[in-house]
Amino acid sequence: MRFITPVGVGSLVRARGELLKAETLAAGGVQALWRTTVEIDGVERPACVAESVTRHHF
Repeated sequence: MRFITPVGVGSLVRARGELLKAETLAAGGVQALWRTTVEIDGVERPACVAESVTRHHF
């Protein structure tokens, strides 16, 4: 996780999620790598970029 730009009080923010990678697990599930980018309205650089791993078992 990287905090790139501070968010001012009253700023409008939005988050965008991207699925970077998905792979099948031997145990019968899926592992996914996600990138979430938090943007500030009217600011060129993002406020935060985070990558996370999730596992889904069926």
